[in-house]
Amino acid sequence: MKIAKVLQLSLPFILLLSISAFGQSGKTAFDQAMSDFDAKRYEQAISGFRQAAALGYSVPEATYNVGLSYYNLKRYTEAKGALQEAINLKPTANAYYYLGNCFYFAEDYSRAGDSFREAVRLKPDYYEAVVYLGNSLDYLKRYDDAVAQYKRAIELQPNRAWGYYELGIAHYNSQLYSSAIGALSTATRLDPTYTKAFLFLGMSYRRSDNEKDAETALLKALQLDPNSALTNYELGFIYEGQKRDADALARYKEAVRLDPTNPDPQLGLGNLAYNGKDYLGALQYYKRAFELNPSWATAALYIGDTQYNLRSYQAAIDYYRKALVLDPKRVSAMYGMGLAYIAQNDLSNARGQYTQLLKMDAAMAAKLLKAIDAASKP
Repeated sequence: MKIAKVLQLSLPFILLLSISAFGQSGKTAFDQAMSDFDAKRYEQAISGFRQAAALGYSVPEATYNVGLSYYNLKRYTEAKGALQEAINLKPTANAYYYLGNCFYFAEDYSRAGDSFREAVRLKPDYYEAVVYLGNSLDYLKRYDDAVAQYKRAIELQPNRAWGYYELGIAHYNSQLYSSAIGALSTATRLDPTYTKAFLFLGMSYRRSDNEKDAETALLKALQLDPNSALTNYELGFIYEGQKRDADALARYKEAVRLDPTNPDPQLGLGNLAYNGKDYLGALQYYKRAFELNPSWATAALYIGDTQYNLRSYQAAIDYYRKALVLDPKRVSAMYGMGLAYIAQNDLSNARGQYTQLLKMDAAMAAKLLKAIDAASKP
């Protein structure tokens, strides 16, 4: 019987074979993970990329892809860990960008801004990172710095609507409505399907007392997205001001249907009922608005006014008091409370309201005093 001859290999050659074998299996795992990633099988992709990294194949890239897979699964905490690990191995603009997004979605705008800034440092023409850096700064109330980033993004891609839109939003949030209109108009010109740009363009026009152009922009936004609760509300507000009550009612009701948690259209429906002297109907809507936003002084004030018209004077006083707790300078609540005290024949407290009101609004105080004097006459 023949005995098989054993081939003696030197140690360095054996190690080389081992590394080659691991490298090959690592590449196989990496390639399969890429296929899983492209097919949106992110859990399998994570396992494959981790296997590739464990085998020493493209470790920084595999680790980054683990983070990106978690990111696409919206598991941002795990994505942050993997992306930070990838950055420690090999800093890249993309790794910093997606790390910034993880912080951004967690509303940690300071660290988001730091990450986006690093992405831009590594890749100065990284448009998306520049815009998100601007957004982070805007959330941090650093208006001038945010505007500078948006203008930088516009310089990078002057024909892309997104930068103009975000610039417009920054102006809008700072109540610079004329500047907002300029930026948002450009955004809608560059992208005639940019729903949010039309919406905020309309809102900017409305706050500039240009209801005609506001309605035009908002109707375009509604055409693009009929299911926007905010667009329906904004149109309702315009129609209410124009005393187009039927149109306002339709838009407010649609806004409530689309977003029952928004107190604004509830208040609008209350206004329509109140102006139509349907005080019980108004009370229902105003109370719902106040339930949804218990820190809203206007809702409390309007409940007080409605209770007064329903001759529920103590309830009116209670809600006027709530309005004043929320907004101590709300003149209408002081005046209304004074009238409610008069209606209860409590002239002493009515005079107390007059004294308080006199410090804030002499004309309203004089009006209340006239009512007190009239009630004092036999």
